[in-house]
Order: sequence, then structure tokens, then C-alpha cells
Amino acid sequence: KHRTKVGAGEDGNLALHCSRCPGKCSSRFADVTILGYGKTRKAREIFEAFQIAKHDDACVSSPSIALTAKEFHYLSDHV
Repeated sequence: KHRTKVGAGEDGNLALHCSRCPGKCSSRFADVTILGYGKTRKAREIFEAFQIAKHDDACVSSPSIALTAKEFHYLSDHV
């Protein structure tokens, strides 16, 4: 589903990044590793925000929610 939306240019950040990237980025779904799961939307959004903050230079997306520095440090010690 995600691959189809990116290919059609309908997937927000990733499709936009790939179309504008001077380095000719492309989505590599065969190389995807699932980093984690969350049972609730809130849990997924917290995990997403933590991973994007942790790997900021390698991410083309923005988190759905913002973490405080205190929350980030707590998650760094517990995730």
C-alpha cells in the first residue's frame, strides 16, 4: 500500500522528498526494517517521534507529535 502511494506521488513527505532530492533519492522498500510496533495510535506516534529525533539526519519525515527533551532522554534510557 505504501509503495503504491509513493510511486503515484501521493504519500506526502517521502514522495515529495524523492521528487525534489538533488541526489535522486528513491524509496527502497526491499531494505525496510520495522523498528517497532505500538498497540495504540498514541504509542505509535510516541515511538515515531522518538525514532525520528534519534535518527534525524537520516529521516525525510516529520513526527506527528513533539517530544520534550525530558521525554526524549527518558525514552533513550528505556527503549
